[in-house]
Amino acid sequence: MKIDKEETKQFYETYIPCNCSDCKLYIKHIESLYPELCVGLKEFDIDPKRPYELISLYHPQEHQMEYGACVYLVVGEIEEDFKKIIGDFEIIVAEQNQYPEASVNKPYFFLTFGPVHIKSYGTSNRHLTYKEKLKLVLQAINEVDPMHLLSQGCPKDEYIQEAILILKEIQIKKSIYLNWKKVRALFLKQFNEKLPYKICLELAKKIAVYFDFKDYIRDFDEIESLKGKVSLENDELILKVHENFIVKYLMDRTVLINDKPFIKDLEEQDVLDFFCDFVNDEDVIYIQYKHKHFGFFHYPKLYYFTEMKSTKFSWPNVKHFFDVELVFNNKRVLYGVGSKEIKKLTEEEIIERMSKESMPVYYELGFISPDKKKRLFVKKNHAGSFSYQLERLTLVDPDEIEYFDYDAYWEPDSRFTASFYDSIESLLKDIDYIIKDWKKIE
Repeated sequence: MKIDKEETKQFYETYIPCNCSDCKLYIKHIESLYPELCVGLKEFDIDPKRPYELISLYHPQEHQMEYGACVYLVVGEIEEDFKKIIGDFEIIVAEQNQYPEASVNKPYFFLTFGPVHIKSYGTSNRHLTYKEKLKLVLQAINEVDPMHLLSQGCPKDEYIQEAILILKEIQIKKSIYLNWKKVRALFLKQFNEKLPYKICLELAKKIAVYFDFKDYIRDFDEIESLKGKVSLENDELILKVHENFIVKYLMDRTVLINDKPFIKDLEEQDVLDFFCDFVNDEDVIYIQYKHKHFGFFHYPKLYYFTEMKSTKFSWPNVKHFFDVELVFNNKRVLYGVGSKEIKKLTEEEIIERMSKESMPVYYELGFISPDKKKRLFVKKNHAGSFSYQLERLTLVDPDEIEYFDYDAYWEPDSRFTASFYDSIESLLKDIDYIIKDWKKIE
């Protein structure tokens, strides 16, 4: 085992652990509840209050949070079968590919142990006032509307008595996780009608989710830029940046913008940072399309959105302009609803945009004609010789654009020359008659 103590110390000095409620609970209590374990971790120059990854499970009946795997990073090298006993815990090496890659330039490994148990009475019951709790329970009941009272025109406080009784049960049990049978029994007593299992289960789950997320929202309200902009409706965490920029985080970890998929599999602990970026980053312009288009937004796939820096934004730089539905930033709509109509590009604007698109990945020199309808690229071949490729720009007929996914494209005017040159100088001399008045591509 070889531990780079200095690099490990530097890592923990700058590393910021996850900020979710489960991780905060662990960080707050690990040193006071498990002092012997923490002393042992510090022998590896690990900071016990900065875990790299925690896998947690809440046990409502025991009012206990269980951390099945507590993972820490150490810079250095270690044997795969390494084991060390610290108190009641066996410290072993974790498989590196199971966890996110660390921004460390030297070899590193992960140590893991568990389970760690910390007493918890549910995140929701620690901070909320009685009035806030009652409002959450009533909201959950109203959305399920188990007796169909609201659908018949009854006022929104029609279930207030049932909400009071459910909240009383939560306070007695000291748990937000209600048994569906308890929900059925309560409504049977109130209405003399036996509710279906699915409705009782849905209501019990919704109450737990709302309590959990309400406490979660309090973290958002502590940040000035997010204050009053985040709410919980129909099991969705909603950020209203402005009327035409509404972000939703769903229970399946999907993020929607204006009800269109934006990104999938966003971890709960990353939502806060994600929302802050939406509100604070004034240099980003979002382009929303009517249909999906292939791109490299987060990874290669089909997207409804693309992003662009405000300094780079101009219509000639926007792809698939004919399918653009909305263009906006975190302050206002730039084009679309409530703004001027999205204009069609002129031929000159299309040519200007295309002069910067579909560039080869590798080339030594590039030239473009004065009318920007022809390009020439000098390339170095595997054998070390040089050749060139000439391209011409083809514009799609305006009446046919709606049938294509593009309005213009580059195609070879002639393929790689049959001649291969020993030097760029000799090649340029040979093609000088072609590029005499052309501009060099920077």
